[in-house]
Amino acid sequence: MKLTAHFTLEEMTFSATGHARGLDNSISAKENPALYANVKSTAEHMEEVRALLGAPVTVISCYRSFLVNKAVGGVANSDHLRALAVDFRNKKYSIQETFEIIRNSGLKYDQLIDEFNSWIHIGFGPAMRGEILVARKVDKKTIYRKV
Repeated sequence: MKLTAHFTLEEMTFSATGHARGLDNSISAKENPALYANVKSTAEHMEEVRALLGAPVTVISCYRSFLVNKAVGGVANSDHLRALAVDFRNKKYSIQETFEIIRNSGLKYDQLIDEFNSWIHIGFGPAMRGEILVARKVDKKTIYRKV
C-alpha cells in the first residue's frame, strides 16, 4: 500500500529481524489510526529527504513493534516504536556525505544520527529538536557524541 509517491507501508514496516523471527510488525489503519498517521507522516518527511538527496533511499528500519525493537536491541523509548524514525541508506552518497547534506540543509527533524558509519537514523518526533549525533562502538558499548 502506497503511503506517498515513493514509500509503501510494507517497506516502512519491514524488519529483517522480525521476519526471521516470525514477529508481527504490521500497522493497521483500522486497528491503530494514530500509529498509521505517524508512519504516513514519517513517509512524507522521507519524501523531503529523498528530494534533498536527489536519489532514492533504502529504508532499513522505520516502525518496530515492541517485540521487534527488543529483538534488535533498540532503546525502550525509541521513536521507531511510534513509527517516527527511519534508519536508511542511499546509493548516491556515502553515509558521511548523506549526514552532512542533511545536517547542512535546514531540513526539520528531531534527531539526525550517523550510526556506526553504516546508516543514517533520522527521527521526526514531535519535539523536532534538531539534535545531531554520531554513534560509535567503544569497547562493545554504543557511545553517542553530540556534533
